[in-house]
Amino acid sequence: MFKIYFDGSITQNPGGSAYAGVVIYKDKAPIAKLSQFVGSGSYMSSNVAEYAGVILGMQYLLFKNLTGAKVHIFGDSQIVINALNRRRPSHGLCYNHSQKAISLSIQFPDIKFTWIPRYKNTEADSLAGNPRTRYEDPITREYMDRFASSERLSVSAGSKNG
Repeated sequence: MFKIYFDGSITQNPGGSAYAGVVIYKDKAPIAKLSQFVGSGSYMSSNVAEYAGVILGMQYLLFKNLTGAKVHIFGDSQIVINALNRRRPSHGLCYNHSQKAISLSIQFPDIKFTWIPRYKNTEADSLAGNPRTRYEDPITREYMDRFASSERLSVSAGSKNG
């Protein structure tokens, strides 16, 4: 089983610089720790940053061809967790990101989303609040270099409808 803990942070809500942090465990062992700059400007919000975190975690598992695995995702954003459990996109600035997260989640037949209080999400929170990219292993490095960097550009490019 894979467990993903995600979080997002922003310097000013809305309109600041947004960051995402993710910790991925296989069984009880951490296999990846990711932090990523999401974007900055008027299309950024705390919810955009949170969605970017959950997207980053799911994309990592997709990159490693693990769609058949059992996945349990934890986050401290009730908005994100509720939207993913209902498979209904959020409104506002995070609309496009919520749609992307839902479409990614559908690719995992055995996926579960659970809200946790912030104090149980400190590792992902720390990664989101400290936006230095971290490479824990060669697969993570390859993923971040090849996929996440280019994906960040398309995910963070919001539209006026989103």
